[in-house]
Amino acid sequence: MAVQEKSGVNISAQFSTFDVLKTAQANNLPVNLNLRGGAQYSAKVKDLGQGAVVLQGPAGKDFYDVYVPLAEISSIELKVRDR
Repeated sequence: MAVQEKSGVNISAQFSTFDVLKTAQANNLPVNLNLRGGAQYSAKVKDLGQGAVVLQGPAGKDFYDVYVPLAEISSIELKVRDR
């Protein structure tokens, strides 16, 4: 089975945390954020600023939004390919 890139979605090692989150927001893609303290959140980016991100309706907490300082993010998982 061929793996295909989602149309227009590309991330690079040159990107900052802000750039990756902005790409996810622009393409309406959910992200998995892993934080330095061990917490994990899976949701779509609702709002993004230079110092923080707001995630809308994280998995298991559909009626909540989560404010995360960008400095607390240790890694970001973003689906960029379909099978």
